[in-house]
Amino acid sequence: MKKESLSKASLSADHLTQSAEYQQESSEVGDITPVVALNGILRNRYLLLGCAFAGAVVFATRARFQPESYTATAILMPQGAKAPTGVVGLASQVGITIPGTENNLQLYADLLKSREILRAVAERPYTFATEKGVRTSTLVDLYGGSGQRPFRAVSAVRRLGDHVSAAPSTKTGVITVQVKAEYSQLAYQVAQQLIDQLNRFNLEQRQSQAGAERKFAEKRLSEAREELRTSENQLESFLAQNREFRTSPRLTFEQDRLAREIALRQQLYNMLSQAYEQSKMDEIRDTPVITIIERPETPLMPDAKGISKNAVFGLVFGLVVAILIALVREYSGRQRLAESEELRDFDRLKAEAWYELKHPWMSFRNALWRKRMA
Repeated sequence: MKKESLSKASLSADHLTQSAEYQQESSEVGDITPVVALNGILRNRYLLLGCAFAGAVVFATRARFQPESYTATAILMPQGAKAPTGVVGLASQVGITIPGTENNLQLYADLLKSREILRAVAERPYTFATEKGVRTSTLVDLYGGSGQRPFRAVSAVRRLGDHVSAAPSTKTGVITVQVKAEYSQLAYQVAQQLIDQLNRFNLEQRQSQAGAERKFAEKRLSEAREELRTSENQLESFLAQNREFRTSPRLTFEQDRLAREIALRQQLYNMLSQAYEQSKMDEIRDTPVITIIERPETPLMPDAKGISKNAVFGLVFGLVVAILIALVREYSGRQRLAESEELRDFDRLKAEAWYELKHPWMSFRNALWRKRMA
């Protein structure tokens, strides 16, 4: 009887130890380690192959059946900054740099994609050949979709901006412009119109700036003329009152001061006079300020659809999706395994508790036995 009770006590202690081990395993069975992740990927290897193949086929097919497009390319080189005039020239004389006096490639690249230029290009009619014959239309009608014209114009400008790229190169000082369109003649005409609109906008802005400089130089020139006359009158009055001023150091110094002031006024007057004449010429100048190194031409061959590139992208995309699915499956499986282990542990503990309730003296003996063993 004593041996039987000892064996039952030992069995109960073993159950408690196993219960602790089961609880530890249950807490770790749902963790995803690198080895577990690799096992899950290898266990779902056919899923990976299937998703990779399906992704490659879908993306390659999508690229294959995309409508053809044509790209017209032009290379532009903005001219260097003109000689400083007006207030810019005055600032440069004392070493102050005013923004906008140097050529900015990024500025011209941004102008090519500005709303004002794109809207002017989109609203201009174009004549081009299609599969159904020669067609004359604006980009607002082609890209604008349905709806009222203001909304169609906004949509056309946005879509045209997506089809236009301007890449400035600071190393060579040029801007590469590319225009993509559904038809080859349309791509050429849009590229040419972009350049024309950029030249027009640039000329208008420069002429407007030159007009403002002319007005400022004209006003300042009038003030400088009056100041020069005032200084000359002061020197003339001084000489009339002091004919023998060289015998007096104080009078000599006063004459030198008046002469220096006249020289300074004269220099300022000459500079403003040159700036005024230069701004008058700039105001009426209509010479383009952008040199076209490579003019756009009508593209003869459509753009490559990139079927191989899209297939590789689809392959990688399919693999990524399959790996995520495999990891989710592995995690779910391990979670279910953890739940089953916990249920088995619950059933065993419930049986032990029921046995101890039915035989309380055995629980007391087991507790004494565990105390002695400790």
